[in-house]
Amino acid sequence: MKKRFQKNVDGILNDFDFVKVHETMVKLDWQWYHPGEEVTKVPSLDIVKVKGKELLQEAAEKAAGLKSEWVIGSGGFRAEAKFYKKDEDYRKKSELWVRLAFVLEEWDNCE
Repeated sequence: MKKRFQKNVDGILNDFDFVKVHETMVKLDWQWYHPGEEVTKVPSLDIVKVKGKELLQEAAEKAAGLKSEWVIGSGGFRAEAKFYKKDEDYRKKSELWVRLAFVLEEWDNCE
């Protein structure tokens, strides 16, 4: 992935409140499966950070590579990225929009 796009990902990871997510998981007893241990339990803050980073990085790389959009989620996280093509008329460079969210509940009526 281009360095200027990596800055978008890094900016979100620096500002995202992983502590708040972890505290919420602890209070709700929100457990993830831990394959190496063959158990479900609330993940540590470090594991929460790693998972958020992995998902956001994957969404950004897929969107940039496909020059499209990509959404991926796991364990409450949802990572989204959308590639905007270069606009020659306005001399704008290609851009990559990224979002990381931790979703407690969601509903829509999309069919």
